[in-house]
Amino acid sequence: MSKSNKYQNYTKEELVAEIERLKKRKKYGLVWEEKPEEVVEMCKEKLPVVKEIKSKKIIKIKIS
Repeated sequence: MSKSNKYQNYTKEELVAEIERLKKRKKYGLVWEEKPEEVVEMCKEKLPVVKEIKSKKIIKIKIS
């Protein structure tokens, strides 16, 4: 039986139960947590502003 036909004869209740079962399985790979990052929350309250300081600029030196 191919994967596309596996759920063809399921009732709506069986499909809902199968979805709930699959949601509870252990996940592997990249899994994003559904919580905001601390830096995002901090930026909501106090947005950092970058100012240019000419005396601290990076000077690129060409070496021959």
